[in-house]
Amino acid sequence: MTVAKASALPHSFADVHGYLQTAVTLARRAGELIKQYRHPAIPSATPTLSVDAKSGPTDLVTSADLASQNLIFSALAAQYPTHLRIGEEDANHPALTDAPTWIVDAIDGTTNYVHGLPSACVSIAMCVDRAPLVGAVYNPFSGVFHAARGRGPFLMTLRSRYVPVPASTTPRAHRMGV
Repeated sequence: MTVAKASALPHSFADVHGYLQTAVTLARRAGELIKQYRHPAIPSATPTLSVDAKSGPTDLVTSADLASQNLIFSALAAQYPTHLRIGEEDANHPALTDAPTWIVDAIDGTTNYVHGLPSACVSIAMCVDRAPLVGAVYNPFSGVFHAARGRGPFLMTLRSRYVPVPASTTPRAHRMGV
């Protein structure tokens, strides 16, 4: 009798949809949190943004990075306690394995974020068997990109309009005649 590994079990459409909804919801929640550090709705309630260098002067971590990752990891631990979590801000994170694993960059583009540029986002992916299954990238200033394996990428604008993102198997340089 062969026993399948938990990670090798097929994920139903409902599972994948649930993972995708979790990624999108948490990316939005974390995005709104990091926005509060830079553009507070209530100035008197503004969290203090502290900035530190990690491995060098251009590798930054902020209090917003840590708060965002904590929000995401707490929610994931409550909803999917058996899933692994890897975060950019964790010095000793687990290695990527075949087990269901959430990979988080709480602020992708921290240097832009520190300088007040609207080119920073929250990135969340869920991998199984070391391959991405779903992902969401939320820029609180423009919208959320999300995708699920086999279903294609989409952009949901800040005005809640869904736009399919064309995918191409032809490299961009080749399409441009390079």
